[in-house]
Amino acid sequence: MQLAESKGRKVERREVPITEVFDGAFTEVAACGTAVVLTPIASITKNGEEQLINKEVGPVCQELYDSLRAIQVGDEPDPFGGTWTVEV
Repeated sequence: MQLAESKGRKVERREVPITEVFDGAFTEVAACGTAVVLTPIASITKNGEEQLINKEVGPVCQELYDSLRAIQVGDEPDPFGGTWTVEV
């Protein structure tokens, strides 16, 4: 969320009613975490009804993924303090 905000994106932390998803309110949806980085979600299914979100990786997901990976591997500085150097 911090990364998206730092790139000028509007960020909301809230519950999303399934009706909002099925009304087509989203053009991109992603899951994020330490191991998965950022994974685009192509569709959401409830009770056998599928709502297609995006068949391809969208531009926002790609931008955030690329930036996060660059921070993780040290190609970009970490402005959030989530990485550190380990001497081996």
